[in-house]
Amino acid sequence: MRILIISCAIIMLMINTVQSQSNNKSIDPYANETDAERDARMEWFRVARFGMFIHWGVYAVPAGIYEGEDAGNYGEWIMSDASIPMATYQNYAKETL
Repeated sequence: MRILIISCAIIMLMINTVQSQSNNKSIDPYANETDAERDARMEWFRVARFGMFIHWGVYAVPAGIYEGEDAGNYGEWIMSDASIPMATYQNYAKETL
């Protein structure tokens, strides 16, 4: 019975793998576009003068590492999740200036 269950699981994994490979021809939907197609798609961004603001907060200084260990969370919650003391976090803030 155990061999039957393992065999079924392996067959199901193989079928799923083959099916997902046939459905995903390319992860990048723009991989095969021509320069003209890309220019047409990007025209709105050029006309609208679209830009992006990236905020690098204090949490970017430890970069997900606290006391040599992976803090588990790499964003705004790192102080709470890694139990970083306030004094240490304030020193990180000084590094951003």
